[in-house]
Amino acid sequence: MSAATFANHSRTGPNPDTADHGGGFTPSYTCHMAAMHWAFMDRGDTQAVANQRVTAVAVSQCPGCAPPGGHMHPSLPYAWYSANFCAGAQHIATRAALYGAVEVGDVLIVGGAIQAPMHSMVVVSKRSILGVTSVFIRGFNNVGTLGTGPHLQYDASDRDIDRATLWHGGGAAQTFGNGPGNNLYRIPFTDFSNRAGGVRGQCHGAPMTYRGN
Repeated sequence: MSAATFANHSRTGPNPDTADHGGGFTPSYTCHMAAMHWAFMDRGDTQAVANQRVTAVAVSQCPGCAPPGGHMHPSLPYAWYSANFCAGAQHIATRAALYGAVEVGDVLIVGGAIQAPMHSMVVVSKRSILGVTSVFIRGFNNVGTLGTGPHLQYDASDRDIDRATLWHGGGAAQTFGNGPGNNLYRIPFTDFSNRAGGVRGQCHGAPMTYRGN
């Protein structure tokens, strides 16, 4: 279990098509679920077991799965993900600050506030050559934020986010991403991993169920 192994796990696509709620309901898989999946693998789960944990959490938060049930089976709520993984995330205000602010294994989230994360990515490497810096990430459904990879699928390439085209504005605060962009935040690997351990420890049984909040 380490930042490096977590980053390496993120270079393997998750299993979104098997994260179903039963009865034929397979809600959209999200980038946040993928980050959780890789963190569970880093803590010792196989691909299949990590997927079972992600599914158990999603089902526990799904109004369509709660009695009496129904046909509304949305994806994992961003509010749950924020409350369980994003507390204390650090704002990266400018492109100039990016390289020095992040380390391999960090999870980066994009959104108007840490209470409303819109996208998650994992830092897999960084480099500086003759003063030119690069920060590479992996993620799921990167297309809305980075314009790369397929919609609602794993983006199977390292993507450099230290590019001028992804940063907008000037002065002490810039936005990040396609179009007008949004705020970029860092969750250190240790924080994300520890929180994943807590969530992982609340998943039990066969079929697996999540007993946390």
